[in-house]
Amino acid sequence: MRESSYRKLAQLLNVHEGETVRLPIKDGVMKEMVVSGIIENVAGHFMIMSPTVYETLAQETPTKTQAFVSF
Repeated sequence: MRESSYRKLAQLLNVHEGETVRLPIKDGVMKEMVVSGIIENVAGHFMIMSPTVYETLAQETPTKTQAFVSF
């Protein structure tokens, strides 16, 4: 069975459900967030957050539906 990309990202970041991860959110500013779940996907490495969570972390209303983050 092919490994889920979401699971692969969690493995690359060495995080599990319920743990905290630091990621760049906006303009390279690092923010901490709790991993609420790890889901199945078959293409790419993705992280999903609601617009409300993004707005809380970035202190602005999201204007895009997706963003590329490299770290």
